[in-house]
Amino acid sequence: MEKGDHGVSFGEATEDHRHDEYREIIREVELKTNITTYLYFVVITVAISGFTTGYDVGILSSAILMLEKDFVLTTVQKAIIVGITNAGGFFGGIIAGYVADVAGRKLTTFLNAAFFFAGYVLSSFSTAFLILLVGRFTVGFAGGISSMITPTYISEISPVFHRGELVTWNNLMYTAAQTIAILISIIFSSVGDWRWMFRASAIIPLIQIIGLFLIPESPRFLVKNGKNEEAIVILQEIYPNSSREFLEDEIEVIRQTVSEDNKGSYKLLLKYPYRRPLVIACGLLIIQELAGYDTLMYYAATIIKIIGFAATTTAIIYSLAISVSSFIMLMVSKYFIDRIGRRKILLSSMAGTIIGLILFSIGFSFITGFVTKQSSCINYENLCSACVSDDRCMFSNSNGGICVDKNSTVSVTYGAYDICIKNHEAGAWFTLCAFTLFSMLYSLGFGNITWLIQSEIFPLNIRGRATGIGAAANWGMTAIVSGIFLPLTEVITIPGTLLLFALFTLLGFIFVYCLLPETVGKSLEEIQDYFVSTILYYMSTS
Repeated sequence: MEKGDHGVSFGEATEDHRHDEYREIIREVELKTNITTYLYFVVITVAISGFTTGYDVGILSSAILMLEKDFVLTTVQKAIIVGITNAGGFFGGIIAGYVADVAGRKLTTFLNAAFFFAGYVLSSFSTAFLILLVGRFTVGFAGGISSMITPTYISEISPVFHRGELVTWNNLMYTAAQTIAILISIIFSSVGDWRWMFRASAIIPLIQIIGLFLIPESPRFLVKNGKNEEAIVILQEIYPNSSREFLEDEIEVIRQTVSEDNKGSYKLLLKYPYRRPLVIACGLLIIQELAGYDTLMYYAATIIKIIGFAATTTAIIYSLAISVSSFIMLMVSKYFIDRIGRRKILLSSMAGTIIGLILFSIGFSFITGFVTKQSSCINYENLCSACVSDDRCMFSNSNGGICVDKNSTVSVTYGAYDICIKNHEAGAWFTLCAFTLFSMLYSLGFGNITWLIQSEIFPLNIRGRATGIGAAANWGMTAIVSGIFLPLTEVITIPGTLLLFALFTLLGFIFVYCLLPETVGKSLEEIQDYFVSTILYYMSTS
């Protein structure tokens, strides 16, 4: 009999897990199952966590322009604000994974909402830079919990042939929230009140807490803890037209996947067959951040100002256009994800992301050139965008254009500004369009399918811990990328940084092409069996 790489007989390894008589019945019912109103309510309530996370990204992108003035922020301090938010996400993901496996998916979501509320309150009332950082860390901690628990929770309550669509609701809510946040930013930018921008954010987790009292625990978590009858009641709501026999078969299949080792532990993740999905999940989520999307969205309004669209409100409005276009592409992805499959859409999205980044870099090269940070403002000469991207400098359009030091009396003489009054016309529009294209193609699959895959490929007994590690890897990489982004642009320039993101995405494309199996149309238990019983590279992609 054929053996695995640890001498495990494939037939022996899966004999107790394959119950064809159960799964045939289940598949027939799954094919006929539609999404109920109740299930939509549950999914949307859970996905409010994604909404809150996206809202924060949209708000911070705009608020940082106002924070810069109130706190007189340097480039390093702006990087710290973004970086500490993501550092909080790292720890939130790790801790949430353990809590989700021990205390349940629902309680973990409650904690997520509570930390979001606390973080926004702290941020809005901060009077010193240190207090602001504590608030941002707390919000990031909640974001880490959200990215771990939301896809997992939704995945576990979703019918097989609608799982991709329903998990994508998390990203839809995320992107919709970014759009709404930017609209709110436009309102508050006219008065420069960033505090109320954060206070408005605190309302969202309160709404979610109310909704959480009305939804159930994950039926798979209940089965794992021996509460089969409670799980059957919940499954009846998800499959309202199903028979008792079907529900019992579904419970039996879930039960069999955790019967051998119900406890689960972090040590298991280093053993066959668990380490393979761990490598895939962490690899995908790290590569996702190395594409630079989240970091670029944090600084979207700032980047648009550097491109040449000077007014703060104008920059925020164009940020809004980018978010709306991303939302539209997510709707397209939502429709096709359970029809075409995860793998094809993800690879297409990654290829498009590479093209978008290259075009974005080309556009920026026309505006700022490949100009590194200069020792003196005067060395930028008449390159306005390169000049104002250095927080020491201002630009004047007098005498053909000149870059001067903010603290110099010369700046008064030349009537210098910290924005580019004269747009770079065609170059500015080309760069803005490239930014939008990059965002759209990323949102087609790269932004959401990575999280969907992570929620699908781990066994139930370690799913919380494993997805927590994946979320932590993602937030940890985001902290690194966002923390070094501004200093990196000073060393290798903005166009050079964008090309570096494109290179990382290309390496990620190769990783996905070689290692990622197709999971569409397979139950979570079937996916687990594939990792146990087959060599990863030859896993079925049908």
